[in-house]
Amino acid sequence: MAEAGYFPGVIWYFTLWYVRKDQAFRMSIFFSAGILADAFGGILAYGIGQLDNKGGLTAWQWLFLLEGAPTVCLAILTFFFLADFPARAKWLNQCEKDLLADRLLRDADVIVDDGGDMSWEQIKSAFLDWQVLFYMLIYFSTVTPACGGIGGILSGFIYGIKNDSPYYRKGHVITLGFMCCALLLVLVFKFLLKRENSRRKSLTPEQFALEAVVSRFSDKHPRFRYIT
Repeated sequence: MAEAGYFPGVIWYFTLWYVRKDQAFRMSIFFSAGILADAFGGILAYGIGQLDNKGGLTAWQWLFLLEGAPTVCLAILTFFFLADFPARAKWLNQCEKDLLADRLLRDADVIVDDGGDMSWEQIKSAFLDWQVLFYMLIYFSTVTPACGGIGGILSGFIYGIKNDSPYYRKGHVITLGFMCCALLLVLVFKFLLKRENSRRKSLTPEQFALEAVVSRFSDKHPRFRYIT
């Protein structure tokens, strides 16, 4: 539960610093980091497990110490050095801050609606929308196997029933192969999005103006936000 806000928080943090066309690359790196962590986390944990009863500590104590200590140290450093908003970044001068703020403002001007503050009725309608609920189900189904090692527990339970569990190396290599495919797909989609953005830049002024008109009149409709 303590990590529940981390992932969406990082995604939101990207929007404070990068325009939309630059967010895809940063998000692909972030997603890739998670995939690599899942891929090699098991190998690291397996190696640390060999320290069982070394130095008077059990395997799980070594695991918490060697993996937790760097995380805590990094969190402390992040608290002091990571700026929350560009306007508060100490390593940017005033000219750079103004330039970045202007880029973000011009980029957000396409989609921001200044019709007023968000109301409870809007929040209620979002949670009652079947598309939002369907996306929540997809995301829940994606992250649940990674919570608390549920995936490893279930796989061990299934192999226990069939009594044909593979050796650790073979089983982990198979899992690693799927994760490498996932990493590759993340990078492929990133380049596809970049290519699509480049194609849009080649539109004639008339085509771009027509698209802008359609977007302006359709942006407030929920269906437009889902399918574009």
